[in-house]
Amino acid sequence: MHLMAQCAVDEKAVRDNIKRFNGLGLFVSFTEIDIRIESPLTELKENEQVNAYKKLMEIAMSENKAHSYIVWGYTDTRSWIPGFFPGFGNANIFDKNGKPKAAYKALAEMIKGH
Repeated sequence: MHLMAQCAVDEKAVRDNIKRFNGLGLFVSFTEIDIRIESPLTELKENEQVNAYKKLMEIAMSENKAHSYIVWGYTDTRSWIPGFFPGFGNANIFDKNGKPKAAYKALAEMIKGH
């Protein structure tokens, strides 16, 4: 799941796909999750990213047949995004200095509260 922060997660489409795969007898894993932000980074764009990470986690935690939530990389230091999407970056849950970003903190709170 390689997403853009400014494009909200289509919850219905994601849930419909989970049900479709479940109908085939398959489990679903959310993998390679990163949510890129168009430069420059602003508080609004970061909030959109946080909301997208949270929405995916909410879906993953509430669907019985969704078995994992795996981010693609963890730090923006070695992110593949700028090389493939010029003008975009900040896609991971840790910044270039390895410090947790707002998305990390939001996901951690969701997990703790579950």
